Amino acid sequence: MLAAGEVRLLTEPDLAAVFAIEQTVHSTNWNINAYKFELSRPQSVCSGVFVDEELAAFVIAYCLAPELHIQDIVTKGGFQRRGYASKLLNFVISLSRDRGAHSAFLEVREGNQPAINFYTRHKFSKYSRRLDYYGKGQNAWLMKMTFPN
Repeated sequence: MLAAGEVRLLTEPDLAAVFAIEQTVHSTNWNINAYKFELSRPQSVCSGVFVDEELAAFVIAYCLAPELHIQDIVTKGGFQRRGYASKLLNFVISLSRDRGAHSAFLEVREGNQPAINFYTRHKFSKYSRRLDYYGKGQNAWLMKMTFPN
């Protein structure tokens, strides 16, 4: 069962909350301007789940049909394990299908087994590996999913 919470496209006023969540959950090279750029792209499908007006989770993604590219899915501490990441993933897949996408692609840290398990449950599969993608000795799995008909 999917979690409650309003899902909608992110807007610029949401970016301070996005950045704050990212800083507490991941060590990242992203800065606020990178998020502004992603949001400003016409291909953007960056979205968030809001619970009582509070951003609980977000996805940074864009659709270049026939592909959806997922760059980041993050759930805020205290909101994890409630289905919000699944809800976001299904939302951006639906939006992207409407825009002509047939598949989705992403990179995930080789050692991030919880994320790999999450994507595998959502029918993503590993198809390649990038050495040192996240820095020296920090490899990435490339994963993809073909949307069901």
